[in-house]
Amino acid sequence: MIMTRKICLMTFMIFLLPLFFSLTACRKDKNQIRVAGHVYDPNTAVNVEGALVVFSAKKISSGVYNAGFEEIARTYTDAGGNFTFDSPEEYVSEYRFSVTKNGYFSSTTDISSNDVVAGEVYNAAIDFYPIGYIVLQTRNFVPHDSADFIAYSFTSGYQNCWECCDNTVRYGYGEAFQDTLTCKTRGNQNVAVTWNVTKNNLSTQHNSTLYCPAFDTVVFQINY
Repeated sequence: MIMTRKICLMTFMIFLLPLFFSLTACRKDKNQIRVAGHVYDPNTAVNVEGALVVFSAKKISSGVYNAGFEEIARTYTDAGGNFTFDSPEEYVSEYRFSVTKNGYFSSTTDISSNDVVAGEVYNAAIDFYPIGYIVLQTRNFVPHDSADFIAYSFTSGYQNCWECCDNTVRYGYGEAFQDTLTCKTRGNQNVAVTWNVTKNNLSTQHNSTLYCPAFDTVVFQINY
């Protein structure tokens, strides 16, 4: 009789153990956040391997709001451009992904803490653009007189960043004007350039489209 009770008890425990571990795992998952992301270069149509991804958050501690982002974890993308983060759930107001790699423009993506739910997977798709360079050389090649004038600028495909090609209009005066501008833009895309020339009281307008390969430099000359 005693043996029978022991056997029944052991059978019952064996039945309960998987259930116990399952409940424990579920409880653990519900206190964890998981972020799965993919870094992709739409201009060259490739997944970006080896990009550094830093996962940060604005934390709330003891009811005090932290205005700055604090790093939670970092990793590198795999051959498919994928990355994952697992982190304990905390009180935060905002999350941030920061992606960097040599030859690419840095990328920052902010997401609300309401979009990241513990026990569920948050999927992030991040576009990540390569850098291309433009060397724009402008020269008064056939001077007329001191009243010669040129105004030139990038009119499409420019970027708003440090050292980037922008839409600032540049001016040149006189017979000996020449200038060289080097700037960055997204690689594997077109950039439009427009210039207006005045000589001998006659004004003419010109434009051209430059294709800027990724990780390379294109040289364009405006000889007027």
